[in-house]
Amino acid sequence: GLISEGLVKSTHFNDDSDYGIKNEIETLFPQLRGGEWQFFRCVSTADLEAVTAPENGWTIDELKK
Repeated sequence: GLISEGLVKSTHFNDDSDYGIKNEIETLFPQLRGGEWQFFRCVSTADLEAVTAPENGWTIDELKK
């Protein structure tokens, strides 16, 4: 499953900025670094939707929406 393959990871953000959030994710998942990727909002496990990056970048409050 996802956990045994190392694809589920726990983190927290010390830098509540677009750069800080993206840097933390790319540190956890180095294969994303240098590529184009985006967040998905999980409405339910069966209903994932791609979200557009906020105009001013990602913040913790934006991720919680």
